Amino acid sequence: MVGSLTFFYTLDFQNKQNQTFMKERNPNTFSFAKVFCNIFGHKLRVSKNVTDHVHEYKCEKCGMEMTDTANGFLARLTPKFKETNDYISKIHQKRKRKHYAHAS
Repeated sequence: MVGSLTFFYTLDFQNKQNQTFMKERNPNTFSFAKVFCNIFGHKLRVSKNVTDHVHEYKCEKCGMEMTDTANGFLARLTPKFKETNDYISKIHQKRKRKHYAHAS
């Protein structure tokens, strides 16, 4: 009896996880721009220069934001990546100011 209750509990837990995953994965908003980007690809433009080598990009069609990762690939711009990019930008600006002040 206990084994069957555990089985139903795990099924119920997995269903709740799947439902939350489906809500996050499939938003109810429909956009022709998103469909266009899914078929033909994104039209990314640089929206922010974090450093000389790290940039943030934004799709002109659907508005999706992406950034460069540490290994050189593109990834969606999550709040964690945004915070990391802000921190890297601050460090980069300080180093540039120190370098230019020392050079002149």
